[in-house]
Amino acid sequence: MPFVLRPAARPLDRWRLFSGASRPADEVALSSINRAKALKDAVDELAQAYTQKLPQERRCAVAIRSNTRCIALNAYLVEVDGEERTISIDSLFTLRQLAAAPEDFKELAQIISIPPGIETLGDRMPTTAEECFALVTQLFRIAGCAHRLPGTFSRGQGCNLLPDSVTPQGGLTDLYYFTRPVAGGMSTEFRLRQRNDLLSALSTLSEVAVGASLQTEDLIACAFEAYKGHTNRNLARFLPFTAGSVADLADCLVDTLQPNRK
Repeated sequence: MPFVLRPAARPLDRWRLFSGASRPADEVALSSINRAKALKDAVDELAQAYTQKLPQERRCAVAIRSNTRCIALNAYLVEVDGEERTISIDSLFTLRQLAAAPEDFKELAQIISIPPGIETLGDRMPTTAEECFALVTQLFRIAGCAHRLPGTFSRGQGCNLLPDSVTPQGGLTDLYYFTRPVAGGMSTEFRLRQRNDLLSALSTLSEVAVGASLQTEDLIACAFEAYKGHTNRNLARFLPFTAGSVADLADCLVDTLQPNRK
């Protein structure tokens, strides 16, 4: 008998369930069980590194700590002739749109987490200088902490440092793409993904600056300090003028400003 997926539950994708505008949203995602476990471990490591580096700001740890849980699935809820039914995962993958899914996805897990809020920059942009600088500080502080792990927020065609994943306070509503390097350590490909993180974060910074009519250079100086982890305002303000493009600026950040690793 033909069946369709429930509109609110699309495998291999993400959706959010809202309990009310005043409460954080539960983020629910489906992934292969291996990816789900790797994501949970990576997010836990990021949250631990963030709170250890900035113990005085444990309240802000909610910006990245999403209490991630992963649950293995043996069945899935679908709609058949307007009625909800539970089918096996094997039956689920007989759907035409899922037939070509990688074999790894035949073992599904549900990822559940609590992001820091339900608003993103797509809903509301900061309007004051104070709000903008606080956002940029938080966003690039998270990016710097993640890169020193090392980790990256870019995976495939997605990145979690773009406006649709960033709250007006600079937190992240979505860590779906966060990844640690595989055994063997950093690779050129992984460094390029960190570079893409910074391109995405700088793009977000630019949108914030335009929305509040601020000088981009001032926000970049703030981003430099937050990413690096210490203050060097003169160098930070000089950097945008020495970089020929945003791509050059991202290269400077990921290759020169990132702390050396042993």
